[in-house]
Amino acid sequence: MNQKTQWDLVNQYLLNPQGLTLENIESALGGIYTRSMDFADFYFQYELSESWSLEESLVKSGSFSLDQGVGVRVIQGEKTGFAYADSLDLVSLNRAAHAARGIVKAGESQKFKIQNQNNFKNQNYYLAQNPLGSISSE
Repeated sequence: MNQKTQWDLVNQYLLNPQGLTLENIESALGGIYTRSMDFADFYFQYELSESWSLEESLVKSGSFSLDQGVGVRVIQGEKTGFAYADSLDLVSLNRAAHAARGIVKAGESQKFKIQNQNNFKNQNYYLAQNPLGSISSE
């Protein structure tokens, strides 16, 4: 896979659906380094899976799953802070970065999960479409 294709996939699945840009990510990283941290990185996760179970050429069951989020690691000397958000929007990314930086500043190695505040607004991020119904029984 060439470099352009990899960036196209990153933009298609991770950044564009939530309005994120590379500049947003660089800004969040820059916010971590303003507190004299030694190292920081983000880990983005996007997993889409679909499975079918066949018995004697008939579909007996199927499943679909989507799992996404962003993890943040911040290191200063011997101290490490981890935080995770299960949403890929800018607010969650910045909250996770702030939490990981705060853990390091507090001098303790801890982990926190950032709750997605957007869930309370009842926003739909994905189409209400079941992929299992996209193929006819024939």
